[in-house]
Amino acid sequence: MTPAAMAHLRGQRPVTPRPWSEQEFQALLSDEKVQHMVRKGGFVMLRVIADEAEILTLAVAPETRRRGVGTVLVAGAMAAARSAGAAQIFPEVSAEIDAAINHCGASGFERAGRRKGYYRAPRGARIDALTSARLLWRVVIAGAERLKYLLTPPVRCGLIGK
Repeated sequence: MTPAAMAHLRGQRPVTPRPWSEQEFQALLSDEKVQHMVRKGGFVMLRVIADEAEILTLAVAPETRRRGVGTVLVAGAMAAARSAGAAQIFPEVSAEIDAAINHCGASGFERAGRRKGYYRAPRGARIDALTSARLLWRVVIAGAERLKYLLTPPVRCGLIGK
């Protein structure tokens, strides 16, 4: 998917936060810490730094919503983050986008915080951002041995990009 197609698809969702430009997507795609996954009707981008991953954006075409595309993309993002060594993954959504809030809950994320007035709506109103988190693995001490305990099942996904 090209940066122009990503910008177009993300522009089809609610206006807060604001649509991203083709140039912004191009810059993200050239960042070595950013990964992306594309499925028919949608894409997700995430950045992994140290042991944390952030879902930067998730976009699903209106005609393919409520058909599991977002669920597959989030599962792929979690698998990619875990493979890159992340212990937690964090999405952030506008407090006015109920579908995104509900999807976070259904995907096993727990509310982590609220950023008051984080987004600015087109007419200047301030809108809160809701942050969530999900553990991808944790260290379990078993005698003197340290084990990674996976909290999410392995997911086969076609992550492309970096």
